[in-house]
Amino acid sequence: MRRLSFILALLLTIGFVLVLEHPEWVSSQPIPRLGQFMSPFTGFWKNATPQSYFFRKETIQDQHLTAPVSVQTDTLDVPHIFAQNMDDAIYVQGYLTARDRLWQMDFSARATEGRLAELFGERLIPYDTQQRRLGLSRAAHDAIAEWKKIPENLHLVERYCDGVNAYIDQLKQGELPIEFKLMGYHPEPWTPYRVALLFKAMAKTLNYGHDDIELTNLRSVLGQKAFDLLYPEYNPLQKPVVPDQGQWDSLKVRLAAKYPNRMDTIKIDSLLTSANPLPKQHPGIGSNNWAVAGQKTKSGKPILCNDPHLSLTFPSIWYMLQIHTPEVNSMGVSLAGIPAIIIGFNEQVAWGVTNVGQDVMDWYRIHWTNQNHTRYLLDGEEIPVRIVRDTILVKGKKPVILETKLTHWGPVVYDQDNQPYHGMAMKWLSNLPSTTFELNAFFGLMKAKNYKDYVQAAQHFTHPAQNLIFASNSGDIAIRVQGIFPIKKPEQGRFIQDGSQSKNDWLGFIPQDEIPQLKNPKRGFVFSANQNSTPPSYPYYYNGGFSDYRCRSIYDQLTKMSHITVQDMMQLQNDDYSYKAADALPLMLAALDTSELKPGAFPLINRLQNWNYHFQKDSLEPVLFTVWFNKLKERTWDEITQLPDSIAVFYPEDWRTIALMSDTTHNYFDMAFTEEIEDFSAIATLSFGDMMETLAEKITRRNYHWKDYNNPSINHLARLTPFSRKGINMNGQKNTINAIHGGVGPSWRMIVELTNPVKAYGVFPGGSSGNPGSIYYDNMVENWAAGKYYQLLFLKNLDMTAQQAFIKTEVFE
Repeated sequence: MRRLSFILALLLTIGFVLVLEHPEWVSSQPIPRLGQFMSPFTGFWKNATPQSYFFRKETIQDQHLTAPVSVQTDTLDVPHIFAQNMDDAIYVQGYLTARDRLWQMDFSARATEGRLAELFGERLIPYDTQQRRLGLSRAAHDAIAEWKKIPENLHLVERYCDGVNAYIDQLKQGELPIEFKLMGYHPEPWTPYRVALLFKAMAKTLNYGHDDIELTNLRSVLGQKAFDLLYPEYNPLQKPVVPDQGQWDSLKVRLAAKYPNRMDTIKIDSLLTSANPLPKQHPGIGSNNWAVAGQKTKSGKPILCNDPHLSLTFPSIWYMLQIHTPEVNSMGVSLAGIPAIIIGFNEQVAWGVTNVGQDVMDWYRIHWTNQNHTRYLLDGEEIPVRIVRDTILVKGKKPVILETKLTHWGPVVYDQDNQPYHGMAMKWLSNLPSTTFELNAFFGLMKAKNYKDYVQAAQHFTHPAQNLIFASNSGDIAIRVQGIFPIKKPEQGRFIQDGSQSKNDWLGFIPQDEIPQLKNPKRGFVFSANQNSTPPSYPYYYNGGFSDYRCRSIYDQLTKMSHITVQDMMQLQNDDYSYKAADALPLMLAALDTSELKPGAFPLINRLQNWNYHFQKDSLEPVLFTVWFNKLKERTWDEITQLPDSIAVFYPEDWRTIALMSDTTHNYFDMAFTEEIEDFSAIATLSFGDMMETLAEKITRRNYHWKDYNNPSINHLARLTPFSRKGINMNGQKNTINAIHGGVGPSWRMIVELTNPVKAYGVFPGGSSGNPGSIYYDNMVENWAAGKYYQLLFLKNLDMTAQQAFIKTEVFE
């Protein structure tokens, strides 16, 4: 009997091991070969790391280096690279980034290229299909072809790739990042093409705005007069990046002579379309930056601040480092997988970026001339499409062959029902051939010494367009709306256009000396917060999606400030005051008909009446306002919500809804499905009741607060819950300067005071390491959430002791 039990146990053990090694026998889902994953020699155990390195120095010697490179790592695990030349420094940057972030780099490149189905199976085919149709891979190949025209441009990219591959080549199975083991695949060599892919990924994140389908539908349904009232292009309450100071007067005269037809109207599509728009940018994507002149600071020197708002992920999107050579000494953050420092400073200057938000993706209706949609009409002629065939590999399934049709305008992304007008092609600036080597902008900024160097470096950057801010220790501050921008006719790009006429194309691109820019204004500061680049008086037309509230907060506070300190800037970056709430709530409260409310409403009204409009984590009032405002919009815009689900539309912007609250000349507060004629008072009262009903259970708990509703989170890049952080305890909202909204928020906070020596402070929601088993995976999250900063260790030489490596946490009160 004992022998039989042993044999049965042995058989069960053998079976268990076989299943671990062949998971496809028991599941069609992509799970790792658990035998390998659990191995004590090559499995996840090998990813455990010491709790802290404290401080370490190392020398990297390699046959590909012209001289040994010293790397000193501080207590934040931030590497400080000391090399004899830039070639070697960038090589080591690639090596160290791969050591800390290899899986992130590889996965991001695969996702951009549209190659996730080969890892996760058929459920990712739609995602891969969309990525292939958008043309990001084709655009990356085109960029490399342009970079190769000047070999010295490509050289530093190749050196970075050499460093990455040197690390990959010596990597053993047990040293693979844990995600490779979980997903059962290996990293691919890093190439300039993959660097270009990540550039295109950032373009998709930042200049992918497009409302053509929704606005075309709304204009068709509402009529021109109502559309113009509800969907104006410019919010007069905002403060533009570059104000009109008369600097464009002569430009207006020149443009009238150069483009006599520039103000002609374009032929706009008026057909309703049932096309489902491509996924949009997250509404929290954006950023803040500002620079204050010495005339407003306590030290008498400029202070520059930047906090880009992006998706919060593990590993962090940013990788902090210092690069020191005889010609360059620069520190800041890079994008994992791309060489150079993107946001940072050196001993003389500092720079930062925010997204511009102008629309550079336009849609054109294609008029097919045959049933299989391979020929289309352009200027009276039949033009054949160019067909690009892609093979999508699918884990556990046969490959999928994808055909994408390319037209004069770009790829055909929508093509429905074999109807002649149901094809739509996309013209996207990020798909056009590169005209410069974009990385030269950042290599130039790393070694810049003054305003002239800043301007020269900036002009290499084309897309995604950024508000590139600058400050120097000589006292200059400046900002440029930097990028290449199409010359458009009025309203071109707001609506679907007629793709049968080439005259509907862009007229060209705005010259670099005519883009909006501002240097040393009398007010003593420059700033941006994703608002309009200019007022409507700027002579070139543009459209897009712009933020309305953060710019007002920053402008008003900087205007009032004097004797500014670093601590003042820390407090401003973490400000949670909402101009949206301050604009809307008094009107909403004044309109309430309290006789129509339930008794339980009065304590809530009292709380809102005494609220200071700050979105603080432990407050209930922000929840009450947010839900009430959203319910009010639902009742107000019933004309829009009642449209069929197949017709893509959206509500008017919040600032416009608020403006209409005090306007009695319209009837939009009357609900179409009732016999009564409602006004704003009725809608405000009814929606307050809706809010009470929605939050009834949560309010009675007495422990429900803004942090629970907003739920700030940092998700793992592959959405692996054990490697994510949910429910982070912090203040702020997407319309406050501290713009935290779910999984989007300040991905890097930096403050640089340009004294001698320069003093810099920073923090981001993560750590240097991409390894969930490392203390440096998320070691900065708590201080980031609390509004604390680290004083950055910016070295001038190699003589650093362990005591000097200790990083101090600065706390604002």
